[in-house]
Amino acid sequence: MSARATPRPRASPAAEAAIAQCCDAVLAPNIWPQALEALAQAFGGIGACIHPKGVGSRLAPPASPKYADLLREFVSNGWASHDLRSQRGWRIVEAGASVVREDDVSTPQERRASPLYQELFAAHDMTLFAGVGTMIDGQPWAVNAVRGDRQGPFDKRELANLRRARPALGQMLRFATRASGAAAASAVAALEAAAQPAILLDWHGRVAAASGSATALFGDRLDVRGGRLAARLPQTDAPLQALIGAVLRGEPADPVVAQREGGRPLIIEAIPVRGVLADMFGVAGAYLMLTDLAARPALNQSLVRAALGLTPREAEVAAALATGRSTEEIAEGLHLRLSSVRQIIKSLLAKTGASGQVELVALLSRLRRSGPD
Repeated sequence: MSARATPRPRASPAAEAAIAQCCDAVLAPNIWPQALEALAQAFGGIGACIHPKGVGSRLAPPASPKYADLLREFVSNGWASHDLRSQRGWRIVEAGASVVREDDVSTPQERRASPLYQELFAAHDMTLFAGVGTMIDGQPWAVNAVRGDRQGPFDKRELANLRRARPALGQMLRFATRASGAAAASAVAALEAAAQPAILLDWHGRVAAASGSATALFGDRLDVRGGRLAARLPQTDAPLQALIGAVLRGEPADPVVAQREGGRPLIIEAIPVRGVLADMFGVAGAYLMLTDLAARPALNQSLVRAALGLTPREAEVAAALATGRSTEEIAEGLHLRLSSVRQIIKSLLAKTGASGQVELVALLSRLRRSGPD
C-alpha cells in the first residue's frame, strides 16, 4: 500500500482569498490598494506592502492605503538610512528565514529611542511588523503586514498563518514579475518600432532591457558595467549618473549630452515609469531615450511615396536627402548621373511645394521611419 503525501498546511481562507485578489491586481493594478487592505486584515495588520530589496524599490510599491501614506513620508523625509527593518531584515531573509518579526530586527529599547519609530511609525500606529520573505529569480522580496503597540506583537497563530501563506505569496510574486517584465519588453519593442533608441532601467538603476538601436551605441559612448549604464568619458558619466538618480527618485532632470571624441554627441533624456509598470511592483524605474546626432535616420519610403505621390526613384532620392547626403553622394550611392539626381530633386520640389532644398529636407524629416519599410 503506497503512502500518501502529507498535505501541506494551508493559510487561512481569508489569506488565500486576499492572495487571489493580489493575482488579479497584477493584471488590473487599480485594485492593488483594496487587495492589500484585504491581505493586511487576513494577517492581523492594519496595513500591508509588497516590495523587493532596495531603497529605490520603495518609491512606488503596491501598498494598502494606510501603508501608502506612511511610505510617502518615509521616502520624502529621507528615513531610509534609519530603517532597522531594512538593514537587518533583508539579511535574515537572505539567510533563509520564511518569516521575520519586529523583534528580530529591533529591540523595545531601540524602538523607544529611534526617531523613525517615534516620529513616523508611531504617528501612523505602525510600530510593529511581521513579514514573509522569499527569493524570486535571485532577488529578495518581502510581503509585510504592520500594526501598532495597542494591538501588540503578532502572535504565534498569526505568524504561523504568514508562514503557511508563503508558497502562495511566492507564486503570486513570480507571476507579477513575469507579467511586469513582459510589459516592459513590449514597451521597449514599441519604441524600437518607432526608431527610438531606448534603455529600460529597473528601480535599482540596472539595465533591464534595451532596444537594438540602443545597444548599437554601447562601446562607443556608453558602457554597461556591472549591469549599470555608464558613459565612457568621465566628464559625461557624472551627469549621467545624476540624471539616473534624479529620475528614479521622481525628480525632474535636464537631458545629458554624452560627448564623443571627434564626433557628434548623444542626447540622453530620462522619463520616470509610472502607471501600469510602476504599479506592477516597480520592476521598471525609468526609460532613457537616446538621440544620436551622428546617426542618419532612415526615411520610410512606402510612407513618403503614399504621402507625397512620389515614384519609386523619387522616393529613393528623397530618402537619401533626408539622411543629410549631398547630391554627389546620392548620385554615387544610387548609381545615377549627377544631372539625373538634380532633375529628380527639382521634381520633388515641385510635388511638395518646397521653396528650396533646405525646406524639402525639413519636410522629409517629419516622415522619418515610423515602421518597417
